[in-house]
Amino acid sequence: MLAGLFFFLSRFCHGVLTAEEIGYGSLRGPNTIVMSCDHVCRPTVYKKCLLWKGKVFEYTDSGFMETAHFGVEWLSEEEFCLHMTT
Repeated sequence: MLAGLFFFLSRFCHGVLTAEEIGYGSLRGPNTIVMSCDHVCRPTVYKKCLLWKGKVFEYTDSGFMETAHFGVEWLSEEEFCLHMTT
């Protein structure tokens, strides 16, 4: 029961803190990058592993006044570029 409560609270808080979350697969498929944005368009990028997500990048400054959209372009199987458009 305690594990169920923990799972519910972690999923609820994740939804409150994250406005958008998108996964991007690599060119051949074995690697996945997950990019999440909070409500003021600050991106956090994770590399998806088997059981967890390892944080690669986190934007720690203040958010953006306008709506910002982010995208990932894979350069190789291990390198990617994060793009921002407003």
